[in-house]
Amino acid sequence: MCNIQKNPPALPRHTHAVYGYADTSFDLGPLVYKSLKKKLPELRDAIDGYITPEQAGKLKVSKAHYENLESRKAELEELILALAAPYQQELSILQTAPGISSDFTAIGIISEIGTTNMEAFPSAKHLCSWAGLTPTNNESAGKKKSVRVSKAGCYIKPLFVQCANAVVTSKKHPEIRNRYLRLKKRPGHKKAIIAIARNQGYKIKSATA
Repeated sequence: MCNIQKNPPALPRHTHAVYGYADTSFDLGPLVYKSLKKKLPELRDAIDGYITPEQAGKLKVSKAHYENLESRKAELEELILALAAPYQQELSILQTAPGISSDFTAIGIISEIGTTNMEAFPSAKHLCSWAGLTPTNNESAGKKKSVRVSKAGCYIKPLFVQCANAVVTSKKHPEIRNRYLRLKKRPGHKKAIIAIARNQGYKIKSATA
């Protein structure tokens, strides 16, 4: 099932065939990812078979559990959006930064950096350093031991990295993608993404200043 798209429109109708309906013929093409279109014959062979009543019962339990988790997730999302309602202006400003299109990404960033006391970050460098996006200064006797990014920002750093990954794969900001590709040639993907994430931190600071 990992090769099938999440929540395709026709999937419930086809999964019902597993739970006892007689008609099990359906078009597999719309249900799989684009990268697997060339492997449709192999996928058809993989799913062709017989499911026993016991296996169908287990699948029903798994499906009910999944639907219950989806319901709880929807309730939590509704609660989070209600709590974030007083900060709609700040969220809208934050979402002007490249790579931040999701409401929940913006909410996650605001929940970490706040909205009222931005004096804690006098500059974008302070924000990036607090978020763990700047190299450490580990030097002894004139010798630099490490220039890795710090371990700070265990919650906000993944958000910045997620936004950076989104923006470098998007066609809306070719200038950022081109910069990432240039950086990737030398230090590699990880350091290039951290550099883009740090640039995102600068833009977020300027947007919330």
